[in-house]
Amino acid sequence: MAQRLWIVSYDVSCPKRWRRVFALMKRKGVHRQLSVFLVRTDAAGQRRLLADLSCLIDPTKDSLLMAPIDAAGGAIAELGLQGPTPGAQVLLI
Repeated sequence: MAQRLWIVSYDVSCPKRWRRVFALMKRKGVHRQLSVFLVRTDAAGQRRLLADLSCLIDPTKDSLLMAPIDAAGGAIAELGLQGPTPGAQVLLI
C-alpha cells in the first residue's frame, strides 16, 4: 500500500484527554507544534489511527483534523522555529 504524509491537528478541551491524545500522537508521528503532528502511513494505518483517536476524544467538546499532504501540492513551507525534517524522521505506523 502507498504511504502518504498526513497532518494531524487537534483541540481537546479536557487536559486529561489532551494528554492521552498527545501521548498517542508522540508514538505515531513527529511533533510539529503544540497540537500538530505529521504522520507517514498507509490507508490502513490511517484508519487505525483515527479509530484509536476517536476513543480518546469527546466528539461533543473536542475537534480533530487529519488531512493528507499531497506531494503534488509542492513542498511544505514553514516559518519560524522548525522541527525535524518531515521526510526523514516521520514515524511509520
